[in-house]
Amino acid sequence: MTKRTPAQIALLTLSAACVGLAIVPYGCDEPEQPDVARLEDGLERFRAADLDSLRRDVEIRLRERSDDAEALLLKARLARVDDDYYVSGFPSIEAVVETAPDHLEALGLLGFFHYDKGQLVAASEAFLKVLAVDPTRPSALAGLAAIDMDRGDLETAEVRLSTAVSASRQGDPMWLLWRGSLDLLQGNPALALERLDRAHRVDQQDVRIARKLAEVLRVTGDNPRAEQVLRAAMQRNPAHPEPPTDLAELRLLAGDPSGAVELLEPLRDELESGRSIALLGRAYLATERPTDAEVQLQRALRFGASDRGEIELLLARAAFLQDSPEEGRQALVRAKRLGATDAEVEAIRAEFDR
Repeated sequence: MTKRTPAQIALLTLSAACVGLAIVPYGCDEPEQPDVARLEDGLERFRAADLDSLRRDVEIRLRERSDDAEALLLKARLARVDDDYYVSGFPSIEAVVETAPDHLEALGLLGFFHYDKGQLVAASEAFLKVLAVDPTRPSALAGLAAIDMDRGDLETAEVRLSTAVSASRQGDPMWLLWRGSLDLLQGNPALALERLDRAHRVDQQDVRIARKLAEVLRVTGDNPRAEQVLRAAMQRNPAHPEPPTDLAELRLLAGDPSGAVELLEPLRDELESGRSIALLGRAYLATERPTDAEVQLQRALRFGASDRGEIELLLARAAFLQDSPEEGRQALVRAKRLGATDAEVEAIRAEFDR
């Protein structure tokens, strides 16, 4: 048996301690700590726009448990911010609903997903499933109220939102959003502003809340703050096209079409909303770029813009500016057929078609 010196014995003892002890002694390499996902406050962190660390924790949790409902729903919320909602967000919600058909948060998110896509019947079905379990859940009542408002049924929307209030949970940001929207439709912008300010303080990340708050601020004449809210929304949701569209509209109304072009032109090839594309066309026309305006206005029609008569009037103007009077006259005929007034048509004829 080999006899070891005291120095060798001390070195072996230290090596064993480094390998086997939980407390790392001085002189040992500290073992790598395992990643731990902290999601118990995930929704609050999402609403406070603490997104980078939340993304990390969601990824860690899903590596551990790919079917974790909490992580999947947070992934869906993050996908909305990353403009990946329809690719990865929706499947995440569906995965939860498939394994837990009565998961109320998942059903609520599913309802708002369908609402955002304009699928009102499917949205209603999801919200009604939530209310079958929790009849006073504010977010589901607010979702149904939003559908009622889209259909012009303000009375039913009022009843639904009042039901949520009776549950003493009116601090829910979705309830505040749609209650404020109803206040605005009912001609009470001051109360709408109060509610939407509260919603925005609770949830800084939701684009819908920020946009509606900016709209109310514009109605109340506070355009500088409306612009501030929209710019903050753009920073928090850089892939979302609606805040820059709203801000571009604000710039146009302020007599700054160049500012509107600056906001929307970098997004030109990515715009898929008829409203956004038409707004860029208007901005091009106002900055004396009729050829570019015509291209975008035609695109807006293909993408289902709702104000088709007004767009045809703008196309008529663009055609006359490009010395194409016959095209301009044809656009005026189409505009009249789509609801443009005689006064609007005659104003363009008086200006260009002499």
